[in-house]
Amino acid sequence: MWTTIANRKLLSIPLFGILVLNTIIDIFLGAIALGHHNFMIVGVLAIAFAIQGMFMFRVNRNIFF
Repeated sequence: MWTTIANRKLLSIPLFGILVLNTIIDIFLGAIALGHHNFMIVGVLAIAFAIQGMFMFRVNRNIFF
């Protein structure tokens, strides 16, 4: 039982790292978009954040529970 939990954690951590990296890239893109006052890009980023938020929550649940 413990080995399967450990394996799941090890598989989930790289995915979590990729999602964190994606979020950081989105923050930089968001800062650029706000700097240029391009509200369409901001809208698209807001949707991207919402989707990533759902994935982050799912990954967190897999790691901790």
